[in-house]
Amino acid sequence: MLKIAIVDDEANSREVLELMIRENHPDLTIVGSASNMKEGLRLIHGSSPDVVFVDIEMPGGNGFELVKQLKPPLPELIFCTAYGHYAIKAIECSALAYLLKPVSAIKLREALEKAKEKTHLLQRSLQVKVLEEQLVSEKQATRFLINTTEEIKVIKFDDVVCCIAESNYTKICLIDGKKIVASKTLKEFEIILQQP
Repeated sequence: MLKIAIVDDEANSREVLELMIRENHPDLTIVGSASNMKEGLRLIHGSSPDVVFVDIEMPGGNGFELVKQLKPPLPELIFCTAYGHYAIKAIECSALAYLLKPVSAIKLREALEKAKEKTHLLQRSLQVKVLEEQLVSEKQATRFLINTTEEIKVIKFDDVVCCIAESNYTKICLIDGKKIVASKTLKEFEIILQQP
């Protein structure tokens, strides 16, 4: 059973998200919610959730600053924000999902389904390394993470030859001739591959 934590300064957003999860995903457990970065870190370190829904704009530190202070194994991160312009490399390359408020039930379900598929600690440690690289580095990113049906892979931008849409998945063709099927849409990869 996945454990969920919510970090958002808006009480209404927290309540709505909790209600949606409890009513539509009774197999999940909400371990708690927090209204700022400090409370969020205390909640996450104290309850070790599998998934954290985190807002970006918060008093006392934003969602990115919260992520930088997390220690492995990193929980799956689902960013929730009212602002579309935060869809940057750190989010799209390393977070499980990026949801715009108000969160739709369909997008929430898709994000939680992905979370259920990804619980392996090795995958999370890989995610930590790439996420730190994206958040700390002043230079442009050189690699990104993709979720295949079996594992998580680190791919260099320069190794990508093309991407082919396959329903809600994308086939990524690499320079060495390998083809990898990833659990993101082609539209999501358009955003990722625009970064460098």
